[in-house]
Amino acid sequence: MRGFTILELLITLAIIAIFAAVAGINLLSFQRSATLESAARDIVGNLRLAQGKAMAGADGNGDGQRDAWGIRFTNDANDRYEMFYGNTYNAGAVTTTLYLPSGTAFTDPAESGNKDVIFTKRTGTTTPAVIIVAASDNSQSRTITLGVSTISSAACPGTVYDADFATNGISYAAVAIGSQCWMAENLNRGTMIAGTGNQTNNSTVEKYCYKDSSPYYDTANCDAYGGMYQWSEAMNYSTTEGAQGICPTGWHIPTDSEQYALENYLKDTGQTCVASRTGAWDCDTAGAKLKSGGSSGFNAPWGGYR
Repeated sequence: MRGFTILELLITLAIIAIFAAVAGINLLSFQRSATLESAARDIVGNLRLAQGKAMAGADGNGDGQRDAWGIRFTNDANDRYEMFYGNTYNAGAVTTTLYLPSGTAFTDPAESGNKDVIFTKRTGTTTPAVIIVAASDNSQSRTITLGVSTISSAACPGTVYDADFATNGISYAAVAIGSQCWMAENLNRGTMIAGTGNQTNNSTVEKYCYKDSSPYYDTANCDAYGGMYQWSEAMNYSTTEGAQGICPTGWHIPTDSEQYALENYLKDTGQTCVASRTGAWDCDTAGAKLKSGGSSGFNAPWGGYR
């Protein structure tokens, strides 16, 4: 059997060393990539958590008030991000502090800088609408670019608080249908007036309740079915399509195109549904899916009459 010469042995060892070095580099690269991916997932998870707290109106300091929530990203000797409550960052309002993995640093925000992402209470919206946070370990980088609507899995809060929640304690369910978010209960805001008169622009939100004329005056029906409003009252006397009207902050009276998008999304396969609703039964199956017990989750109750 022929043995190796010294030269052949040295060449073989050199080749093995090269392969080992390449494998080591690839393993290190994989480990760094995995570290950055893990850090990115943690950041996104905490952004979602902060947005969820804001949508739920979580009380940060136990004072009975619902708060906005946010994340502050800080680039310094100890790169970190902190969850806090309130409309502005305050060190005393920080509830959680998390650090980037060792050897990893933020590149956005820049060195010695910070960035605050604050989610508005109840709506979960923020400015700017696109969040960019970048981290690097000097050999690789990971940039997180998110539209606010993609932070939560269904950019639609489970609970919507009435504009007068502080005094009436009323809240509503919400449901995601297609790409839209709809309140799944009728508004019940305002002071009941008799159905025999018109609602007026008098700085007081007025509502009718089912059977609210004498001798009934049954406000319990508003609790069961929601209030009923004349169009001008619902729009809070605005003539701009899509106005907030008497809706909670961050919500608005749907436009005709938004209503059509809802109907078109819920139509049956092959059914005609045009924006002009010229057909007598255009989009009719959408109505069945929106009513109480329908498949959309909207569950609109039959509200009666005044």
